[in-house]
Amino acid sequence: MQLALAGLDGVQQVRVLVPARELQVRYDPTRISPDDIIRAVRTAPAAGESGNYDAAPLAAKAADSKPAATP
Repeated sequence: MQLALAGLDGVQQVRVLVPARELQVRYDPTRISPDDIIRAVRTAPAAGESGNYDAAPLAAKAADSKPAATP
């Protein structure tokens, strides 16, 4: 998941928080939208399967964070 999102144009950083089941994504909003990131999460293969993740924006947890997606 981390590699798939990091490869998207406009994604600057992806941080996986396994215990919280969250992804924190820092991105350039002039190059990619939250909807594009969410779509990528929902369609990313997981353990050889496809469509095993759900995603939705979360409130930023830090001043320099952008909305995150949850697996």
